[in-house]
Amino acid sequence: MSTTTQIGNAEHDVSLAGGGQRSTIAFPYSALDSAIEVATAINDSHGTQCEIGQLAGALNTTVASGKFRSMISAARIFGLIRTQSRAAALTELGIAIVDPQGCDAAKAEAFLAVPLYSEIFNKFDGRRLPPDPGLEAEIRALGVTEKSVRRARQTLQRSAATAGFFRSGTDRLARPPAERGSGTTVRPPPRGDTPTETVPPERADTSRAAGPRDQLLGALWSKLPASGEFPDPQRSQWLRMVDLALDMVYGPRQADTIENEPF
Repeated sequence: MSTTTQIGNAEHDVSLAGGGQRSTIAFPYSALDSAIEVATAINDSHGTQCEIGQLAGALNTTVASGKFRSMISAARIFGLIRTQSRAAALTELGIAIVDPQGCDAAKAEAFLAVPLYSEIFNKFDGRRLPPDPGLEAEIRALGVTEKSVRRARQTLQRSAATAGFFRSGTDRLARPPAERGSGTTVRPPPRGDTPTETVPPERADTSRAAGPRDQLLGALWSKLPASGEFPDPQRSQWLRMVDLALDMVYGPRQADTIENEPF
């Protein structure tokens, strides 16, 4: 069983097993896409703030739901919302992340707002990340408890994919080349739409017209070569991104699922 506590302005995972061990660095149990879903629900249904019960309704869940509590906690840790007196309000970053004009840069800013992610990024900025066991060792050394280290690693990877830090490949973190409000970034399509590209009729590829409708899966689908070869290194990176995306869209496989922390 896990819960959260607040120390200053940072939330920390607290493991109640193993003699009350606690992580000494803040990180979310739900990935960035879940936090964005919270911010979007507030924006679309209530503007900039609402009651916690109203937010649960907008997300088609209940306040008592473990998933809802984990999503709210993640939205706070990513800096997208503030909660007080059973109400939730979008922060400036939360408002930016639901604005198509600045969402790409806001995602990157939200990713780096998480203390654990910021530490990992600063250590491996542009350099090759270690394989999963090595990355977990780095996370453990930064103060994450043994019970939580695997989940922390998985959520970091999913959040990095959402924030665009894997544009150079899933084996390295690289800051996306975006500036908030610049209008120069390439943005994903609205949720539920498949990415499309205007191409001359002679280049149209009808064999891929019925791709995935989730924006992240659709973006990965669009990266498949229309024809020709798909070299093994690029294919391996693409398959790993698909695995992370499937976890984000449909939830982790049963073997990856652990109990979410209460709100």
